[in-house]
Amino acid sequence: MNDDSLVTVYIPTYNRRSLLQRALESVLQQSHSNIDVIVVDDGSSDETINYLASVSSKDPRVRFFQNSENSGACVSRNKAIYEAKGEFITGLDDDDYFLKDRISNFLTEWARLEVGYVALYSNLHRKTSQGLRKAYHRMPVCKAEDLIYSNWIGNQLFTKTSLLKDIGGFSESFPAWQDLDCWYRLLKKTGGMAKNCGDYSYILDVSHPHERISNKGIGKIEDAWALFCHQNGLNDRQRLVSNLMLLNYSGARPSGKAIFYKIIGMPRWHNIRHCLILFYLWIKP
Repeated sequence: MNDDSLVTVYIPTYNRRSLLQRALESVLQQSHSNIDVIVVDDGSSDETINYLASVSSKDPRVRFFQNSENSGACVSRNKAIYEAKGEFITGLDDDDYFLKDRISNFLTEWARLEVGYVALYSNLHRKTSQGLRKAYHRMPVCKAEDLIYSNWIGNQLFTKTSLLKDIGGFSESFPAWQDLDCWYRLLKKTGGMAKNCGDYSYILDVSHPHERISNKGIGKIEDAWALFCHQNGLNDRQRLVSNLMLLNYSGARPSGKAIFYKIIGMPRWHNIRHCLILFYLWIKP
């Protein structure tokens, strides 16, 4: 691999011009400068388009598109994926931002990958009103089956652009869980694994007053879970275990049978830690 590989970064945005500026600047200031930045505006009514026109006129690495109507983040992501020029691709939500070595770290780690790996992901910092703190360290390696137990990868990964195109990008029919579904299909189709590159180069900002792109009501989460199970052909045990992820939103009491299947199906520390939390919810009054 050429260390100067072109990397596409896609950013969907909607009516968050000030947050978008921070996100975009964090990409343009990367230590790896050979980047192809694609921003897709989902029909904003603020100054987003004027801002993007100004930036792209000064920096040819930036391209932008505007949806004719508000269509959702996945429509925007897919538009960027099919317009991507980079050999590699990764994403950024408009309310988050990168640390300066994120892309170069991905490329360095990619050069070290053994056969069988098709994607990279990272740990992250959470930005709250109290400041930055490191979120828990994610699993070192993730297979498709692991994602039935939890979205260990998170909201972004780094992979070959051709691989995302081969699976058709993100499923635009999903009301939520689009990231989980996309990563699952990518790893399932390729039979490959994703690796945690180990750094904390992504800042997930939950401190701002705007709604996050990923915030959804429990009804939409339940619909997404049902669609995920159906479209990916999950069996009864996989459905039972994956249903535990809904508890993150509903706070309902978990099934003891589901916890049992979760433990024996994936006896790894990250999963067992989840199970201990679920077990507490199961036994408490």
